[in-house]
Amino acid sequence: MRVRKFLFFFCLLIATTAAHAATEPPTIDFGTVYYCPDGEGAQTVAVSDASAVTTKGTGGGIDSQSGGAAGRTQIDKSIWQLLSTSYFYTKKAETRTTSGCGGSVTLSNTTTEGGKESASAGLFSGSYFNVGADLTINSFDSNTNCTLTDTFSGILSFKIGSGSTTPLNLKYTVTIIPTAKLAHHNGSALNFGTLCRSNSQQTITIAYDGTVSSSSVSCPVTGDVSADVFDVVAPTGFAYNISVDNSTTLSNGTDALTVSGLTPSCTSCTMPSPNDTVTIGGTLTVPAGSSVGEYTGNYRVTLTY
Repeated sequence: MRVRKFLFFFCLLIATTAAHAATEPPTIDFGTVYYCPDGEGAQTVAVSDASAVTTKGTGGGIDSQSGGAAGRTQIDKSIWQLLSTSYFYTKKAETRTTSGCGGSVTLSNTTTEGGKESASAGLFSGSYFNVGADLTINSFDSNTNCTLTDTFSGILSFKIGSGSTTPLNLKYTVTIIPTAKLAHHNGSALNFGTLCRSNSQQTITIAYDGTVSSSSVSCPVTGDVSADVFDVVAPTGFAYNISVDNSTTLSNGTDALTVSGLTPSCTSCTMPSPNDTVTIGGTLTVPAGSSVGEYTGNYRVTLTY
């Protein structure tokens, strides 16, 4: 009987591809920022490496913010590098500025996991790293929703074990939505002045431009007479609507007078600059024999956009 011997050769193919980062750079999402150029809100949106989102600083126009998440990337390792430690570096002192949306924003304080300038991950091929940063809105003058996104080099890098350091880009995105604010102008009022008491009905009209007209008044109107004034703050070109109560009443605690025809200087308005005013006029009717005294009241003005 013959015995044949076979010798088998095994060939192990080991991949030796170099380490590389994910195709897309980590993207820090600063979410949606609602902005009014009044300088009364926060100035900076901070996204931590753990995706905690906060606003900070004063003297900015950020009214509120929603959404957002840290950037995340993966460093893939070759089979030779499975047991090597991966390092991810940031340069916290680096800042980058992007122009757009009628202003500019600055990215700063970039951090890796734990708020550090470096992080490490050990075994196997999945080396994940989160990245956070601050985004400061220096200025914004867009009258429509605006999304800014940019990719920066020189802020991030990585290496595996004792290998060479490899640059990695960092990307961010933020959507800024313009808002408007309405406030009563300090010291202003829809003021009908001083009328004499009369046995007949009297009317006085103050147009929104301050023009005064009267009917059946028993003596000339005296004292302060003025239209009311409201301040509006919003980006230049921003469109908004103004509505006013149709009428209101004034009272001296005994009698009531009616103010009708409340009219704003515009109903469908556009900001000529970041600061504008809306004026309000109306007509006061004083019934015959109304008691003397100081009559006061209020009415509602609404801004929508």
